[in-house]
Amino acid sequence: MKHTKLISFISIVTMALMSSTAVLSQSVGAAKDGQTASINADGNGGTSYATATLENDTTGQYTLKLTAVPDIVFAPKTIDGTTMTLTAASVGTDKDQITVVNPGTTSGWNVKLAASKFVENTTKRELRGAQLKLGVGEVVPDTKTQVDADETPTGYEISPNEVAGLITSAKEKQGYGTWKHNHKLSEVSLTIPSTNIEGTYTSTLTWTLGNTPE
Repeated sequence: MKHTKLISFISIVTMALMSSTAVLSQSVGAAKDGQTASINADGNGGTSYATATLENDTTGQYTLKLTAVPDIVFAPKTIDGTTMTLTAASVGTDKDQITVVNPGTTSGWNVKLAASKFVENTTKRELRGAQLKLGVGEVVPDTKTQVDADETPTGYEISPNEVAGLITSAKEKQGYGTWKHNHKLSEVSLTIPSTNIEGTYTSTLTWTLGNTPE
């Protein structure tokens, strides 16, 4: 994968007065289409250029990465003999949302999620028929820089099971930089059929990053 590094060129302008005439000494540097800084003939203004060059990393130091994923916690619920739907009490922290860092990969990327069956921590009894669900959520860049809609990755609703399913996807020429896929508490639920007993149950969530869109 390739990294983008920033090289800035700064032009320095020095001015001296000689016999009441303004003389410009100009460094070679910032330029636009071969042009360099210049002063108007009447000496009342001028034009210069600021240039920045972005280069892809060729060393392999910086690659497409999944840098954070959330733990999901549901608050304790009293069994009432009916099918229950629990809403998440927490979905990670602000720093632990689904986060992808893309240093200039243009081919797109995707994140998939698989979930093992919920099993009681001590007895290893299965939470039969339980179904975890995550809504579409919101995919946003980590800065407030304006991004066009056609550059923004897409979030998908998913009811994960042991076969990995798509939760986030960036098409070709989408999802440059750092992106977070956030979920509100109300968008994450767990449905539990009535035929289950007390216990603390856990599912292992497996997140996988791919370097192609889906």
